[in-house]
Amino acid sequence: MPIDLLKKVRGALQPEPPAVGGTPPRAGVPRHSNGLKEFTAGWEEENTCLRILDLGATSSANIGLITALGHSVFNEDLLRPIPIQLLQAPGPEDPEAINAEEYFAANLRQPSGFCDGVLLWDLPDYLPEVLVRPLVSRLEQILKPGGKLLTYLHTREAGAQTPFYRYHIRDRETLELRAGPELPLRRIYNNRNVENLFTNFHSIKFFLARDNLREVVVVR
Repeated sequence: MPIDLLKKVRGALQPEPPAVGGTPPRAGVPRHSNGLKEFTAGWEEENTCLRILDLGATSSANIGLITALGHSVFNEDLLRPIPIQLLQAPGPEDPEAINAEEYFAANLRQPSGFCDGVLLWDLPDYLPEVLVRPLVSRLEQILKPGGKLLTYLHTREAGAQTPFYRYHIRDRETLELRAGPELPLRRIYNNRNVENLFTNFHSIKFFLARDNLREVVVVR
């Protein structure tokens, strides 16, 4: 059933944060994550091997934790195939610069219903606009019914104080963020934007943190 008909499941949801609130997370400092805890809930009780798709750079920490729990992890860094000059280019995008059809013909080629969980991290904030909604549609196909997706979305724009991070899992409630390449934050999603982005999913939960990241878990 579409998400807008379910009135959204809003565990730990608080009022919309002000645009000036929150501070960027700190690289190298452990960060508690209720979203990660929700995403991994019940993993010990699973009698089958779950397939988890990690859409960030390859992380030995992520691989180690997921496989230690008896599950499989598949990695695709979706920023890597995009020329760095396109990721860094300010202003309106040239729709001719990135062909979404060609991009997804070469990336995310898993069959429908392939995986049980997706670690999307904060890719929607940094990907070129032409790829964002096709990406969400593709992930909807790849996820099994009942599968979960975890994403971290910025709640404010802080210019040079909003660095791009790589996410590394320390345990099922803790992340370590490490500085990545210098990329501009392309967009900020409010709660309604997030709901519209995942409108065809079954349910959604928002978790607000003390920094400027909104944690979101959606269920296929």
